[in-house]
Amino acid sequence: MIPAFNDSGHLPVGGHYCTWEEFYERFRFNDRRVSLCDKLQGILGLARRCGFLRVIIGGSFPSTAPAPRDIDLSWIVDDDVTKETVRPECVALMDSMAAEGKYQWSMMCLPLDNDDARIQLWATRLGFCFKTKKERGTLVIDL
Repeated sequence: MIPAFNDSGHLPVGGHYCTWEEFYERFRFNDRRVSLCDKLQGILGLARRCGFLRVIIGGSFPSTAPAPRDIDLSWIVDDDVTKETVRPECVALMDSMAAEGKYQWSMMCLPLDNDDARIQLWATRLGFCFKTKKERGTLVIDL
């Protein structure tokens, strides 16, 4: 379940597990967010076909911000998954420069082998906002 937003409009610190359906229902509250969610749905479909395990969603999207520019994504993959072992269409999801070029979104790949403690550590780190110097929550979705 996705927790309530805090007073600053962000999720509490940490990685909060949710389903795609919960995410989709909670964060599609205006036309801009509907458009971003629809784009994300297609990217998640590709990530599933690539064999990725989970995604951490961060940045301004899991907040009350009415018009986020994009959705920041971090893929959780088995530790033996590399750019050399996946199909060519999967590489763009694993390489931040390629992801920016193809999707105009920030993406990174974390070989964590589905280790919950390490996922929580990264989810917390990825929630830090360099602009405000504050921590904020992220979301974790199983693929």
